[in-house]
Amino acid sequence: AQYRRRNRHVHVNLVDPDREPGLAERFLTEGYGPIYFDYAGRRSQASVTAEIEISSAILRVTRSAPKRVCFLVGHGEVELGNDGPAGLSKLGELLIPNNLTPFEVSLASDPAGLEGCAVAVMPGPVTNVLPSEHEVLARWLKNNGKLLVLSDPSSDADLRPLLEPYGIVPRPELVLDPGSALPRDPSTVLVRRFSSGNPTTRGIAQLLVAEVGSATI
Repeated sequence: AQYRRRNRHVHVNLVDPDREPGLAERFLTEGYGPIYFDYAGRRSQASVTAEIEISSAILRVTRSAPKRVCFLVGHGEVELGNDGPAGLSKLGELLIPNNLTPFEVSLASDPAGLEGCAVAVMPGPVTNVLPSEHEVLARWLKNNGKLLVLSDPSSDADLRPLLEPYGIVPRPELVLDPGSALPRDPSTVLVRRFSSGNPTTRGIAQLLVAEVGSATI
């Protein structure tokens, strides 16, 4: 009912698979409870009745094509194919059902690799970005590109030339908060309060982060 009030184009049908087996078979449903979404011939599914599941399913069927999320490589970044504890393979698996396509890009070998990317991710570089790569990134950002930088405070990579033009100055220090840290692990902090009104923190109750660095903004 809340989605219907927000958008009159949303129509909800409750189906009893025992009474309408033909309709249930069309959606390949097994058992009771799944929620199916159909739009312009595209279908999606939510396994539970939760707002994030429903909203994600709506996005999947209404987007005409998957958006590309480009992960930069070539500077010792964590790789998508890494299925270890520090790898990004699970993240890649989560992106695909949400109509997002993970893609690795090396700007050194493919300067035009950011074309068509909805967002670029720099996941923990350990070496500096080459001047030629910096020029490509700066030009892409100037043309309304979006970049997510995940930095490690113990890394030797100097991200200041890339971030300082946007008022962000990373600092090579480790933040310790004994009042919020895990027992016997002072470098892992549980953040329960966000002072910023940034949309990225909206609705987040708490966030567990390991080896937190600092930045001047």
